Amino acid sequence: MVFLSLSQTYGWTTLPDDLSKWPYRTLDFTEKYGLKNLSPKSLDAFRVKLQADHNLLFEYLTLKVGFDPNDKKEYAMSKYLHMDYVRLI
Repeated sequence: MVFLSLSQTYGWTTLPDDLSKWPYRTLDFTEKYGLKNLSPKSLDAFRVKLQADHNLLFEYLTLKVGFDPNDKKEYAMSKYLHMDYVRLI
């Protein structure tokens, strides 16, 4: 998955011609979580892994919405969105 960090574009008055200058973020399911395919067995193993580790779950949910889990503000916003606003957790 690829995301554009919109908060990093605030205040831009022009758009860079060079796409490598855009603040993209990626989520590589294979590298980060070992999810190599979308088979039922693989997805179930991924679910079990997330349910067993709440830190991993919040990291995944944060990355999934395009936020950086290493950024305290974005991580806090992700927790707020998932726990208080949408109440998914």
